Amino acid sequence: MPDELTVPYCRYFRQKAMYVRGQGETLAPVDTRSQGHCWCLRTLSQGGPDGQMVEPPSCIAGRTCYESY
Repeated sequence: MPDELTVPYCRYFRQKAMYVRGQGETLAPVDTRSQGHCWCLRTLSQGGPDGQMVEPPSCIAGRTCYESY
């Protein structure tokens, strides 16, 4: 799992692509091509603790609810 630790996303950010693998695909920690099927482990919803949407471009350092690995 070392690759997961190098991504800039919040430790509570989750995306379906992190758990589902296609045939012959290498599973990437985060699929930045897709904005769908994302959630926060703190709220268990598509909205973060700060009321903003959970998505790869915004769940990064600088967001008030962000926590690093």
